[in-house]
Amino acid sequence: MNKIKYFFIILIFFISNNLYSETLRPLSEVLKDEPSENSNIYLLTRCTALYGVMGLLAKENNDLKLNKHLEKITADLYEVGIQGLKELNKKDPEKLLANAFNKLINAYLADTDFLKKQNGTFLSGYIPEEIKLCDRVAEYMLGK
Repeated sequence: MNKIKYFFIILIFFISNNLYSETLRPLSEVLKDEPSENSNIYLLTRCTALYGVMGLLAKENNDLKLNKHLEKITADLYEVGIQGLKELNKKDPEKLLANAFNKLINAYLADTDFLKKQNGTFLSGYIPEEIKLCDRVAEYMLGK
């Protein structure tokens, strides 16, 4: 009887931990979808959130130079996102982007926390590939 209880406790713990792992669909999969204005804004918002989280993590690790650099990219991409939503005549683009950005920040924070616990570093799982893709997005969008 105790073995069954123990098994179910372990099973529930395992399932609940996996629910928090990699909650976002990898950008490499998103890019396979048919491009649209909405998917472009989503991609931009994802990258903005990723840079925001990487900036927070750099700050936590006392890498203030990297934090400042990532905060600048985050702010610049955020502004591009606002402009893009305005060009699409979206109602209240600031609020729309803020809501999406905050949800993505929370998802990335959950994923990086899980990945750090699982692999000893938040720069694991799908995150390194996302950074590479977002670097290309930032270069294109910001002309750098």
